[in-house]
Amino acid sequence: MNGATNHLLNSFLSRAWNRRRDASGCGSLEDRAGIVVGITQEVKRRNGRDFAVISLINGIEPGLKNGITVEESSGIARILQSAGADAIEVRGEFYSRPQDDVLRDSTHFPGVYFYPESPEALDGALDGSRHGARVTLPVAAAIKKAVSREPNMIVDAIADGSRIARVI
Repeated sequence: MNGATNHLLNSFLSRAWNRRRDASGCGSLEDRAGIVVGITQEVKRRNGRDFAVISLINGIEPGLKNGITVEESSGIARILQSAGADAIEVRGEFYSRPQDDVLRDSTHFPGVYFYPESPEALDGALDGSRHGARVTLPVAAAIKKAVSREPNMIVDAIADGSRIARVI
């Protein structure tokens, strides 16, 4: 389920894009994540508890006024996991001219944003040492610490082939 990179669900999750004044508005993380929670729960209800739901979220929107922070994405990940998401994939959304509400545009390709060098100083949440490759790895690591997980689930499933269908 794509809640990242300027897709519809991201317009609820990100304070930069969410201008709603209803229950899905910018009040709290729970309010902003409500639509994704509802979709996750309904997918699980219709397809069964073992049906895998993977949520894609922006882990950070650097330089964007009111963009998603690592702390917010960690909270969103916890909320989505509680709603039944089986995995969280983390992306970063990078913008040229992030402070300009009219001219800002996004790139889903961090390598473009970092070529030939990063246009601005990065905070500690991002790793620009590889010109965009694995730039959001520190963000994903922070989010991983915020959610509970079964670290040996995949390894155990591979060892016991009967469980692979339930994990995948």
